[in-house]
Amino acid sequence: MGRAVTEPPAQPKDDAEPEARHAEFTQLYDEEHTRLLRIAAMMAPNLDGEGAAHDAFVRLWRRWDTVHTSKRAWLVRTMCNLIIDQARSLERPGELTDELTGWQRGTYRVLVQRQRDPEHWQELSDTLRAIGKLPEQLRTALVLRFWEISDDETAEVLGCDRATVRKYVSTARARVAEVVGNPERRFAARPGRRGRGNDHDR
Repeated sequence: MGRAVTEPPAQPKDDAEPEARHAEFTQLYDEEHTRLLRIAAMMAPNLDGEGAAHDAFVRLWRRWDTVHTSKRAWLVRTMCNLIIDQARSLERPGELTDELTGWQRGTYRVLVQRQRDPEHWQELSDTLRAIGKLPEQLRTALVLRFWEISDDETAEVLGCDRATVRKYVSTARARVAEVVGNPERRFAARPGRRGRGNDHDR
């Protein structure tokens, strides 16, 4: 059964504007919950992405007044780290044989379920290794693009503007293509990923 945040956790006693705070949190939850679930499903379909998304919202509520950057970006970072913690705690030889690609200090990772087709898995594995060798900003921009995060949202996470995000993605694609060809084709072939129009190429 899916979790639902119908009411935020108990409010801190020193909250000066509980009603406004409650309304802001509820609005953010309504706007971002489905998006976080989709990102989690793309990261690790065999882990508890729903639980990670739920826990990220709970943690945000508890820190609401101290998160002065983008709360959406904070949610994404927190949920990704929670999923990484799950993978590390559950991983056993032969069970979670997933590639981890992301920031070197563990801020972001991509978990891709091992493919049954050996050729496809090798291509995907090579692509992930190439992405893992990218500089931090390029790697993160490309990974978030694979997650179908908009340029505006990626800009919030990276602390830059849309033009810089597009430059990062273009440079990252070119560098990966030098090693393994077109990275988009490999990720587009993943089970459950559906092509759809978005604002990335407009």
